[in-house]
Amino acid sequence: ERTLVGREVKQFEGSIKSLEVYPDAPGEKVSVSELMLRLSEVQAGNRANDKKKEELEQLNRDIEGSKQRLQIMEEELGRLQKKIHDAQLFINGLHETKKELKSVVDGLVYGDEEDMKNQIARADETNSQIEANIKFKNESDRLENKKSKYQAITRKIEKIDANKQKQLSEINFPVSGLSFNDNDVLYNDLPFDAKQLSSEELLRVSFAMAIAARPNLKNILIREGSLLDENNLKLIGKMAEDAGIHCFVEVVGDDASKATIVIENGIIKGSDVGVEEVADEDFADI
Repeated sequence: ERTLVGREVKQFEGSIKSLEVYPDAPGEKVSVSELMLRLSEVQAGNRANDKKKEELEQLNRDIEGSKQRLQIMEEELGRLQKKIHDAQLFINGLHETKKELKSVVDGLVYGDEEDMKNQIARADETNSQIEANIKFKNESDRLENKKSKYQAITRKIEKIDANKQKQLSEINFPVSGLSFNDNDVLYNDLPFDAKQLSSEELLRVSFAMAIAARPNLKNILIREGSLLDENNLKLIGKMAEDAGIHCFVEVVGDDASKATIVIENGIIKGSDVGVEEVADEDFADI
């Protein structure tokens, strides 16, 4: 029996040597469920801690943000305070200006506009009258100048007329009643033309003027003798006979029996002398 127990001891000793021993392990087994419960509690605590930590960090961020905003507001407040200060200075300046201006306004005196308007209206009327007087004077002066010029010209014309009359009075006209003005030769104060004088008057005066203009004249040629009647031809003959000159009367026609000289084709019939060869100074042409 003792041997059997000895063998068992050795078996146990051998078994013990192969086994691991943990001196620090607790004496009783750990409950996993309890550990799981404790893990949940730890995790919950850690989450709560993380939350508190996050809240702290958020508070720090909020504080920093608030500080920045406060700084910005303080800076803005400084600017506003400066603006307020400047505005107050400006208002004080306005009060000083107002005080000075009020003293000026209190002493203002308004003029009478209606009186000035009346004066202006009267001034326009007065100026119009003055302008009218000036215009009247200018026109009067021009009139006097024109009158003076007219009178001077009149005196000059009268002097010329007087001198002309003097010269006319000294002229020995070949025909009584013969005169002239600025425009016409006159006979008995009538223009010397066929509208005013008879053919006899025209012929007699023209004949007398031709003789007087050329005292040594020996021949007179009367153009368009066909227009003269018998009485005028007789008058011409008598005047030529009294003056002692030859009178040739131009008559155009086919009957040469009454003619003294006949001209055909520019040649005096019965001679070789052409009409153009007769000197102009030998004849007075009327």
